[in-house]
Amino acid sequence: MRLFVLSIFFISTLFAGDMQQIEKIFDNISTLRVDYERCQKELKSKVVHSVSKVKKGIDYKKLYEQEKAKNRVLVLELKRKVKQKSHLEEIVVKSNKASAYRLLIDADIYDGIDGKVMDNWEARTSFTSSQRTALWVKITGYFVDKRWQKAKRSLWIKSDKVFKR
Repeated sequence: MRLFVLSIFFISTLFAGDMQQIEKIFDNISTLRVDYERCQKELKSKVVHSVSKVKKGIDYKKLYEQEKAKNRVLVLELKRKVKQKSHLEEIVVKSNKASAYRLLIDADIYDGIDGKVMDNWEARTSFTSSQRTALWVKITGYFVDKRWQKAKRSLWIKSDKVFKR
């Protein structure tokens, strides 16, 4: 029996180092489990907190609509200012005696200042005008087969497409 006890004692001392390593591994596993559970709880609380922040804090659709409305107002205001500026420039119609003009390039003919396109005339077409603005020339007459004809309706052309003869 002494031999049995002595052999158990001897065997336990031989494998004591292995047992301590196994105990350390179990301790590490248990601490890792605790850390994992703690991280999971923190993650869930952050997700819930961020979702509640989005729901409670900002209504993104409303914010988008507000910004869209602001931009719409700014665009309309800018268009109005540009129109006012162009109309102020265009109001000053210089009336002088009729002069002959010729087209530099093919050009569109309009029914009014900033109006609809009525026709397209070829380059080197001659016409007469007695009224002009900074950006437009009113066509008061034009030549057909070398004969002058009075314009029967209001015809306008952009002044950068013509030169005075």
